[in-house]
Amino acid sequence: MKQNGIVLEVQRGIDNTPSDAKGNYSDGYHTFNELYEFRKIYNAALFNEWASMGIYEVHKSKKHFDGDECFGGGWFIVVAVLPSGQISNHYEEKDWDLFKCPEVEKAKFPFDGHTSQDVLLRISELIQSKKQLSKSQIPQHQVATGMKASTSLKGCPFHYCDKQPVCEAACRYE
Repeated sequence: MKQNGIVLEVQRGIDNTPSDAKGNYSDGYHTFNELYEFRKIYNAALFNEWASMGIYEVHKSKKHFDGDECFGGGWFIVVAVLPSGQISNHYEEKDWDLFKCPEVEKAKFPFDGHTSQDVLLRISELIQSKKQLSKSQIPQHQVATGMKASTSLKGCPFHYCDKQPVCEAACRYE
């Protein structure tokens, strides 16, 4: 209980800090600004590698799938579609050239609802599988929709796939 009180007190302090100073908070080793910079550079390196190798569907856009500018302008989204689903991040336009991947007018796929935890899980699954797939090896409905195939017709968000355990075939709705 005492620990929760400390956490709440720290959070109140963060909440009351001017936004331009929040990134200077540190865990004693790195500031938040440094950690976000590391994340951005690692993300760019990984997406650039996938794009240059032609694996997974990787792209960047200043607009979301619905055509709206990311966060009202000044930002962009980078997306990769893995065998387990989408992963994406937003960055300020000043970082656009760090990402050497195809540029599109608007994001190719609707947001699949992934959370930060989903992204961590999807990347972890990719690492554990030790299997890199080319775009041609990913089920076609996944490339077309940005959504992972389901294990059954009932569980598929688009009712596309009824293969077991996961779809390895081309989408029947191509």
